[in-house]
Amino acid sequence: MTQATQPASHPQPATARREPLTHRESALVGMASGVLEVAVDQPLVTLKNELQKGGKLNFSARVLYGGFSANATGMALVTAVQAGVNNALKGWWQNRSTDGAEALNFASASLAGATSALVACPSELLMDRQRENEKAYEEARHKGQAPQRPTYSRTVTELTREWGLAGLYRGLFPTMVRDSGFTVAYAAGAPYLKERLRPYLGEWMATAVSGATAGVVGALVTHPFDTLKTWRQAGLAHEVWQGTLQKSLQELYKGFVPRATRVVMATTLLAEASAQLTQLMQGRKAK
Repeated sequence: MTQATQPASHPQPATARREPLTHRESALVGMASGVLEVAVDQPLVTLKNELQKGGKLNFSARVLYGGFSANATGMALVTAVQAGVNNALKGWWQNRSTDGAEALNFASASLAGATSALVACPSELLMDRQRENEKAYEEARHKGQAPQRPTYSRTVTELTREWGLAGLYRGLFPTMVRDSGFTVAYAAGAPYLKERLRPYLGEWMATAVSGATAGVVGALVTHPFDTLKTWRQAGLAHEVWQGTLQKSLQELYKGFVPRATRVVMATTLLAEASAQLTQLMQGRKAK
């Protein structure tokens, strides 16, 4: 059997022949997938942010999961927007033309990711500042002081007093570029690769290889924008150009290892969770 005919011996998954999800159902799938991803990957987010800001690493569970509720809520909304907008755009384009379907999938994912930054930007700012406030609170307690315990409402008040309401969107542009690339990786890149690798590697190996490949490429392309976002939101006056290209890249790729690990895991988790939840919901609708 030749390579050209080999994939034909493996039928498409049942989800390809079932009724597509509504935009609302796609958003619910994205929301559930996002919460799962944060529950697994939150410590990597904390380590990445500290490395980018030049802070001190703390491996206690309390610090690693600092700001978890804000991040989980934000990620749930972000992935809901990504899934809903992606589904809407693909449906809109496919109703008008079937030409270049693969390219349209990537374009839909890119636009969906950029749109989701409107939610991601303020939620990540809140998460990061809340974590900083919690660290300061614990340090003060160890020194015998009795500071007021930080809450999300106090953190929001602090941010708006410092920068105004518009300040909640500090770093919006790099967030849009970063989330555009990230959404392409998990919503288009990983499924695209998996479909082509499945006939040769099998289901689970194709899932792992496609998720890792799409995740690494996505992390390499988007990490400098994530660093710029972190600097901007932390109010750090970093210069992108450090005198040489090597030093500049070293600055822009700070925290790359934990973030690349997170992106690889997130790409695999989100792509697979979305596929499984979509199949489950389509199965229930077919009954």
